Amino acid sequence: MPTKRQPQFPPLTISRTALLKGGRDDTFRNVIQDLVDFSFRLAEIRETLARQAGLTPPQYRVVMELARRSQVMPAVGEIAEALNVSLPFITTETRRLAAAGLIKKIGNAKDRRRVDLSLTDKGKAVIELLAPKQRAVNDALFSEFNAADMKALGRFAHALLTASPEGLAQARRPAPKPRPHKTAAKPSLK
Repeated sequence: MPTKRQPQFPPLTISRTALLKGGRDDTFRNVIQDLVDFSFRLAEIRETLARQAGLTPPQYRVVMELARRSQVMPAVGEIAEALNVSLPFITTETRRLAAAGLIKKIGNAKDRRRVDLSLTDKGKAVIELLAPKQRAVNDALFSEFNAADMKALGRFAHALLTASPEGLAQARRPAPKPRPHKTAAKPSLK
């Protein structure tokens, strides 16, 4: 009598055969774990740099984004969109940064609803002070990369970020209810 094949355990976490090796997802799982571990480490690094600058991690992100856009004076809404956070959140953080003298909030003459942002000299000084540390950190993180590797990483990171809203939507769907396990009938003791 043929034996019934037991289902694979743990179950596959991906069904795309191109990402399976020998019908298993071990390599895929390892890549995902490395990405998760790296994202936590990167967040820890960024938090450490923020604290050294006297900023919270969200304030660090805002200041760094303003430095990156220093030629254009972006609006509050543009920064919220770039950082993928809500407008009220950015409004609160930029109010705190302005109170600390790190950024300027400037009403836009053409659109009264728009508030433009720029770094103050004090804010620019914070960026300048952090730059050597950031270079050392990034040089260490990417010491094994060449230009082609960085280009590929950029492409992969963008593709993952682009696909992430659908992944999040799938994760938020209700989980299936567990099915009760079938158990063998117990013999009666009559």
